[in-house]
Amino acid sequence: MDEILGLLEIICNIILAQLVQNMASKNRIATGKTIDSLEVVPVENGFQLIGNATIWALETGRKPTPPGTPASDPTLYEALKDWCIARGIDDKFRYAIAQKIHKEGWDGTPGVILDIINDQNINAIIDQVIDEYLDGVIIALFPKLFYFSIV
Repeated sequence: MDEILGLLEIICNIILAQLVQNMASKNRIATGKTIDSLEVVPVENGFQLIGNATIWALETGRKPTPPGTPASDPTLYEALKDWCIARGIDDKFRYAIAQKIHKEGWDGTPGVILDIINDQNINAIIDQVIDEYLDGVIIALFPKLFYFSIV
């Protein structure tokens, strides 16, 4: 069972690494806070990849703020401070950016998450990890089969 859990952890860490790489390749990393929130954690009988709940906004975007919605904590305006710094945007534009997002929302980046977290990719990772594991088992069980000399 420990070996299976070890393989599951390896699979989750590969998915995490691919997700981070995909976010970087699609220029979806600004402050690094979302990336820093991602981690593989043990759960009963396995592992889970967790992260900031707002990560899905990278994929799906954000709808406009409905009228009368109470302010979040931190407010969007406050949350944009680090983002503007990371993107090299002058702070004087932060209020206008917040207002535009409140009014119009913003489109996500389709594929930033779902290009990685999908059945086809996860199955390919599982196949790769299991193949590598079985190769190691075969070599450990039958080491003499892999050594030969030409006379």
